[in-house]
Amino acid sequence: MMLLKEERDALADWIVDLNQLQLNAFLVTHVGVPLAKIESVYLNMELISVRVILWVSQDPARLVALLSAIAKEYPHHPSMPKLELALGRATGAAARQAQSAPWAAHMAGLVPVVNRAQLRNTLSALVAGGQRTVILVQGLRYSGRSHSWWLIEWVARATGQVRPIKVDAEKLSLHSAFQHIATRLDVTPLAPTRVGATPETIAARYAQAMSDALATKPVANPVWLVFDAVERASSLELRQFICQLTQLVLERNLTGLVIFLLGADRNFGIEDTHRQAELETLTNFTEVELATTATAINATGESPLATTLMDMRLNAMLQTLTCGGEHALRDVARLLVDLREETGA
Repeated sequence: MMLLKEERDALADWIVDLNQLQLNAFLVTHVGVPLAKIESVYLNMELISVRVILWVSQDPARLVALLSAIAKEYPHHPSMPKLELALGRATGAAARQAQSAPWAAHMAGLVPVVNRAQLRNTLSALVAGGQRTVILVQGLRYSGRSHSWWLIEWVARATGQVRPIKVDAEKLSLHSAFQHIATRLDVTPLAPTRVGATPETIAARYAQAMSDALATKPVANPVWLVFDAVERASSLELRQFICQLTQLVLERNLTGLVIFLLGADRNFGIEDTHRQAELETLTNFTEVELATTATAINATGESPLATTLMDMRLNAMLQTLTCGGEHALRDVARLLVDLREETGA
């Protein structure tokens, strides 16, 4: 978002009141980026201010994060009247930007989504015709692997052309998963015999049966097939089926499908010598990422919270993120849903 001249001047006045060390600490804490990644820390503050303003203006969400932090930490600075106006405009711009592309949304429908930059980029590339056919999402339990489905489905449906299909590997048997996929793909594969065969052989037969059915009736539109909780698959034969089907897709022997394996790493059981599959490793999201999402949700609400009340809600989220333990991300997600309901977003 382009800042107005008086807004740029106000921000420059705030920047030059700090020294290089102070500005670096502020940027690291509130935006998650050290000054050295924007400009040399050895320049004078006037020159640094020009580069920082240019950098922060390139992304409305980044600008919201910086201006919100300034408003909180320096409420009585002479620049604040102009910066508050800039914050209001930047918040609106960030909300519009998030709505402009489905993969950039802070909410997948009614489900808040924090960070996931890599997945967002992957989905954007797939919509644009990218060549990836297998995406692996690994991370600790409760890190948001299953949550990926909401963004994947949101983007797929927003295109109007991609059909998303979810298979819960923890709850379905091999035969149930097979039938579920066949029904959603509108094909009628013949279920192979299971007599006198190992789990690996049974899985290979089921995968080949699905491949044969799709060969006689190819999918009309791209399909994003999402296997959730694959590391906790209900049986060895189901896990092997997932691997076999993925192998067919990876080797281009089965087209029209993109497979997402939520809970898989590169040792899951797929032969991928050339690392054609994309791997996303989930980590705890940062305070800046959480604040960006919460601010965007508030901005899109029919009744956005005032700054003081919003700060209270955000502080509660940050406290939960810091002290919540194993279930911190899940509990933060609930607070984001509470915020969505409170603001009418």
